[in-house]
This record gives sequence, C-alpha cells and structure tokens, in this order.
Amino acid sequence: MDPVSLQIKKQKRSIIPGILLLTIILSTSCRSAYKNNDHRSDPHLEEEVVNEGFDNKHITEKEEKHTGGAGLELVISETLIHEPDSGNVDPSTEIHLTYWLDHYWALGLGYSFVFEEEGRVGDELAFLLSHKPWPLLTLNVGPSFALPDSEHELEVSAYFEGELNIKIGKKGLHTGPVLGSLIGKEFRWFGGIHIGYEF
Repeated sequence: MDPVSLQIKKQKRSIIPGILLLTIILSTSCRSAYKNNDHRSDPHLEEEVVNEGFDNKHITEKEEKHTGGAGLELVISETLIHEPDSGNVDPSTEIHLTYWLDHYWALGLGYSFVFEEEGRVGDELAFLLSHKPWPLLTLNVGPSFALPDSEHELEVSAYFEGELNIKIGKKGLHTGPVLGSLIGKEFRWFGGIHIGYEF
C-alpha cells in the first residue's frame, strides 16, 4: 500500500471516534433542550374566540395549530463557494436532510457536490445541528468533511450557515437566500439560494 493511501486510512480512523462523540453530545444537548422547551410560549399557537350565541358569552380557547414541528425537512441549495486565499469560486449543490425534534431544534446530514476546475467534483459531508430562533431564520452548524480523492486529502472544517425561509403557500414549501462559511485549514465562504420542503 502506498504512503498516501496509508495516511488517508489513518486519518479516517482517527476522526471516527470524534464523530461518534460529537453525535452523542449533540443528540444529548438537543434532547435536554427539547425537554426544557416545554415552558416556553410557542409563537405558532393561535388563540380562537368561540361565541356561544344566544346569551352573548365568549369562551376563549387555545388551540395548538402548529405550523411545523417534529418531522423531516429536505433542503436543496445552489451556492457559489469563494476561497479568498486562491481566489477560486466554485459552484456547488447542497442537499440537507434534517429531522426537527420540535419547532426550534433539529439534527441532520448535509452532502455537497462542489464543481471544481477541470471538471472535477469534490464531495463534502456535514453533520448538522439546526436551530430556528424565529420562523424566518434557520441556523445550521457542525463539522464538515471534504472527502479525499485523487486531488485532495481529507479536510475537516467547522460549518456555519444561515437560511432565510420565505414560505410559499400554506404547505411546507419555502425558499430564500443562504449565506455561510467553512473554517478549517482554509477559510471559505458561500452564498446562494435554497428551496426546501417540511414533511
């Protein structure tokens, strides 16, 4: 086995325990955040007034009409990735699949195809922790791994991304701009547009 392949194999083995540990920490944190979230008021709750008619009494009831919540979400983004050191700008397609634990927290995976010079395609995998502080904004963070190929070694980066979610109709369809960065051996930032659907 040649030295480069051996080095890549060693790097893969050395990051697997870290990935497992990070996954356990993130799932534990999300689970406790989910349990502690019960006391917060839900911005998606609506109040309805029911009129009893003949004696003019009004009864106020709170009905939980959630616009979102636990469930899957699929997001596809078209972005441009800029690397300031080299000046390269590469188009990419990102696919995120996340599972929302509630209205505020989700865990997921991201996979990116980066269309590099000379027809090469780079593959990147990200483990995501998503947070929705407001219905219009989703924040995604986590480790990102640029997978090794004939041109690149394995590269680990910190992934930060924000999405503005503009609803389309009354179903779970949404779109909007995306802006983020990858901070690792090299700094890269990206921007583009996404379309997503909450199942």
